[in-house]
Amino acid sequence: LYGTPLYLYDEAMIVARCKAALAMPNAFGLDVRYAMKANSNRTLLQIIAAQGLLIDASSLNEAKRAILAGISPDKIFLTTQEVPMGKEREDLENLMKQGLLYNVCSMRQLELIADFAQENNIDLSMRVHPGIGSGENVTRNTGDKYSCFGVHRSDLEKAIDYAAQKGIRFTEVHVHIGSGGDPEIWRSNIDLEIGIVEDHFPDCETISFGGGLKEARMPGDTYADIEDLGNYAKNKIHAFYERTGRKLKMEIEPGTFI
Repeated sequence: LYGTPLYLYDEAMIVARCKAALAMPNAFGLDVRYAMKANSNRTLLQIIAAQGLLIDASSLNEAKRAILAGISPDKIFLTTQEVPMGKEREDLENLMKQGLLYNVCSMRQLELIADFAQENNIDLSMRVHPGIGSGENVTRNTGDKYSCFGVHRSDLEKAIDYAAQKGIRFTEVHVHIGSGGDPEIWRSNIDLEIGIVEDHFPDCETISFGGGLKEARMPGDTYADIEDLGNYAKNKIHAFYERTGRKLKMEIEPGTFI
């Protein structure tokens, strides 16, 4: 009837996973963004968005695909290594004017987007390279010294100073250590990122701990206990509030977990 290949998805399981992610313990609010690179099927995007999840896109084309599925730009977070030019640059700027949040991942990206953001009074996010990472294999580790994802901490002061000269605010800070990584390293990422926000990002309102929540796919695998991780993050964010008086919203980006 349907031909091959045929992919069959359990909608009830997907909805249950969405609800589990949204119920993750938090201190001052939680946003859950579906990392659509895990599966960008239109119907799945619509089911997931209907549960209240936002979207994490890893390319401009993914963002456009989400919009075609009926998801508004202000629900999309764009984390990409690309620096679009020409018509694609126009598309990016139009989506940013409609609320798409652009996540700066390199000094070069910041330089190329800064004037537009300044002229249109648009706040940005920054992805910081943590220097540590964990993934199911080396190609899925996006945080260690061999990866190139995010503004390296050695460039952080330079990037922040440049943004300050342009009058640009970073209202979100993002660190992602890798997909399917060790939950213990995920905890250490929470500590590291909160310290980075405290030291460098006075305008930060949302702290994204990324995704890659580990699934126990093989015997002996350690899965990510999202309640435990949520409580750990909640306590650390509360401690941050007690030190600084700043309330941070938490954000996560599960992909295959959903």
